[in-house]
Amino acid sequence: MQAAQYIKEDRNNMYAPIEQRMSVKDPFSSLMSIDFMVTELCNLTCSFCPRSKGYPNLNLHMDLSIIEKVCNDLAELHYQNRLVFCGFGEPLLYKHLTEAVRIARLKLPWQKNIQVITNGDRLTKSKMQDLYDAGVDKISVSMYDGPHQVKRFKNIFKGIDKSKYLLQHYYFGEEEDYGFSSLSNRAGYNFKDSKRNRGCNMPFYAMNIHHDGNVLLCCQDWTKSVSFDNVMEKNVKDIWLNNSLLNKYRKLLQKGRNINPCKGCNIEGNFFGNKSKKILSAA
Repeated sequence: MQAAQYIKEDRNNMYAPIEQRMSVKDPFSSLMSIDFMVTELCNLTCSFCPRSKGYPNLNLHMDLSIIEKVCNDLAELHYQNRLVFCGFGEPLLYKHLTEAVRIARLKLPWQKNIQVITNGDRLTKSKMQDLYDAGVDKISVSMYDGPHQVKRFKNIFKGIDKSKYLLQHYYFGEEEDYGFSSLSNRAGYNFKDSKRNRGCNMPFYAMNIHHDGNVLLCCQDWTKSVSFDNVMEKNVKDIWLNNSLLNKYRKLLQKGRNINPCKGCNIEGNFFGNKSKKILSAA
């Protein structure tokens, strides 16, 4: 979809240097993105989101000790890849967000991929500056209300290098999939659609850490039906490479989506991650 091509280009620009650093000799290099799902609260109920289908708004938040533990693990590995604060909720409703970013920056001073993805409703010029001062490299704003939002956010980011923010246009009509490059049914939570019954690369290149420290199968599985260990109990590298259930899903997903919750999911999960899959399959 043309409306979302800029998002693919942005992600390609981010992932290309990550893939260049990958090596079969270092299977952990296959991990391109870690998502801290810092809160279960959101201030919106968008029609394409499970919250419009009854998903509860839960007052659950990540303890900073989880972020510190993960960043300590990543520091030992000199992790340079994407580190994003987003998840199932609105990160600006997480009262420790600035401190969480500061921890990541302190532990990983070489990082160039610390990001926040927000709907922007709580974003102000001062909050934006606080996040940049704490160490954020990029803020992505998902605009859901309409094109009138562009002026507001361009004013907030006035004077900021364009490489340090991205305005995502998700206010198109249903006939245009709202502006998404791949409209997700959230593993069947939103609607039934199994037309994309092919494999998926997401568990090969992305790790999703829930507010309680559990590592989830995928950001599309809003039922959180599958999880692999807890980052407070095991090292991030060990979970990524040696969890038997995670490796079982990877093996099955190379053949198709004949396992729950993947069999009910329609997400186009192969935009990225082919090199990650190749490396993990050879490990």
